[in-house]
Amino acid sequence: LSSSSAASDVYKRQLRKLALVVLIGLSLITVARTGKEVLEINKLYDEYPSSIEAQQYAQEISFTSQIPEEERTSVLCYGLMPGVYFDLNIDPPCKYFVLQEWMGKFTNDFAGKVVEEVEDKKPEYIVCNYSEGMIIEKIINESYRVIANENIVRDKNEGKLVLYKRNH
Repeated sequence: LSSSSAASDVYKRQLRKLALVVLIGLSLITVARTGKEVLEINKLYDEYPSSIEAQQYAQEISFTSQIPEEERTSVLCYGLMPGVYFDLNIDPPCKYFVLQEWMGKFTNDFAGKVVEEVEDKKPEYIVCNYSEGMIIEKIINESYRVIANENIVRDKNEGKLVLYKRNH
């Protein structure tokens, strides 16, 4: 009875050791595979346009910062990333303050609302990601003058940031 009990105890200990080894082995395999996937994803993240977008965002912040802080009470960021408003503590003067061109492509009615809003609010400055044929191009040409411009950091598309100030 005692030798059978001792053998049973040895068997249980060996079984526990084996289970522990299997658990550790599975954990190491999981960590190795997950780690490999994380490294692969990280490589893709570095290669994808997000790095271009980050550079462009930094450029938009830097470019818009040309407007003196005390004059940032009436600035429309047209076609820029919305975070520019937050990072530079700018309250948008118009209710359509982001994605104006994109939303305007869907209906002429919305494009008309954007134009009406800009005509009504008359922002002192307009900082825009300029493109030919913008919804507000007529307003800009008639009521604003160029203060500064620079090419946008991009991989393929040619574009420019333009800072306009309202004529008085």
